[in-house]
Amino acid sequence: MVKCKDIKRMEVNVLGYNVRKKLVCVILVLCMAALPLSAFADTNGPTDVADDATDYVTDDMPPCDWLCPGDSTPEEDWLTTKELPPRQMGLNILGDIPMVTDVFGESYVLINQRIDDITNALISEARRMRARSITFSHERIETPDMASILIRASVSSAIYSTLVRSVNFCPHTGDFLTLRDAMEFDIVPLANRMLAERMRRSPESFYAAPSVSLDEQAFFVNHNSIVILFDEFQLSSVVSGVFSLELRKANIRTVSISTGQLLENDHAYNLMMVPLRYVAENLGYDVSRRRGGANIWWRASASNVQLIAWMYWGINEYHTQNMTQSLEAPPYNQHGVTYVPITFFEQVLPLSVYSIDSFGTITFLAYSM
Repeated sequence: MVKCKDIKRMEVNVLGYNVRKKLVCVILVLCMAALPLSAFADTNGPTDVADDATDYVTDDMPPCDWLCPGDSTPEEDWLTTKELPPRQMGLNILGDIPMVTDVFGESYVLINQRIDDITNALISEARRMRARSITFSHERIETPDMASILIRASVSSAIYSTLVRSVNFCPHTGDFLTLRDAMEFDIVPLANRMLAERMRRSPESFYAAPSVSLDEQAFFVNHNSIVILFDEFQLSSVVSGVFSLELRKANIRTVSISTGQLLENDHAYNLMMVPLRYVAENLGYDVSRRRGGANIWWRASASNVQLIAWMYWGINEYHTQNMTQSLEAPPYNQHGVTYVPITFFEQVLPLSVYSIDSFGTITFLAYSM
C-alpha cells in the first residue's frame, strides 16, 4: 500500500516540475522578443538587397582594408614571351623570346623594338655561321635602379656555340642604360684593366690579341656584382660557354681629388704629381715610410700583409715583387708628403685606373681581389 507520506512527496515533485516548465517557457518568450526579425529570415534562399546597400556586411566578414600579416597586392608582371615562326631563313627556330607588356609603361614599345632588333641580328649571325638551328632562351635580372633582360642564342652549326645579348634599362622610366651607367662612376676603364690582367695571367686561355669593346658587350647588374658577358669563342678558342667577367661591388674602391691637391710644378708636360698616401689609403692600401722612401702594403687579413710596391725619393725606380719600372718622374717628398706621377696608379699599382672629368676632378678606382 502507498503511504500518505509518499503521496504527498509525489505531489510536491509534480508541482515543482510544473513550475520549472512554466519558467522555461517564459524565458524562451523573452528571448524571442529580443531577437530582430532578420534572425527568422531564410538565409539559404535568395534575398532582396537594395542597389544602394553597399555596406551590407555580416559579423564574420573582415573589414575591406584587412590583410593578413605579410599579405600584399601583387603587381601585374610586365614581362611575357612570344613565339617565333618555327623556321626562318633556312633555320629551325626553337624556344621563345621575351616581350614587355604595356603594364610596364609607355617605353614598352621601344624596349620590344630593341629586343626584336637583337633577335633578328642573332638569326642573321646564325645564318652567317651556316647553322642548322638556333635556340632562344632568356632571363630577367632586376635591381631598384636597373632591369636587364638577357637573351641567349644556342647556335648549332659545324660547332656548337652560345651567343648572349642584353637589354638594360631603368625600371622606372624605361630609359636605356649602358655599362658606363651601371654605377655612379664609369666602371669601364677598371673592367678593361681587369680583363687585360686576366689575359696576361692565363695567356694559354685567350687569343693573343683580342679586340673587344666593353661598350658592346652584354652585361647585367645584381645586388652584389656587375657581370660582363662574352660570346663563346669571342675571347678564346677554348670551349667554355659564355665567358663572364664579374666585378663585385664590395671590392671596388674609389677616391677623388681636385687639381688643387696636386704638387705644384712647372714641368713642360704639365705632369700631375699625386699625393701617394691620401690616394692609396683611400683605395684600401697601407702606406708606410722607409729610409729615404715609402712602402705600399695590402692587408688581406690581420695575419696576411703583402708588400705591393716600394720606392726611394729622387730615384726614378718603382719596385714591385715582379718588376722595376721608371715613370715620367721619380717620387718626390715635400714637407713629409710623398708625391708620385699619376701614371703610377695604372702602371705600377695593380688593378687601378684613373679618369679626369671636365671640371678637372681626378677619380681613382681600384679593385681588390
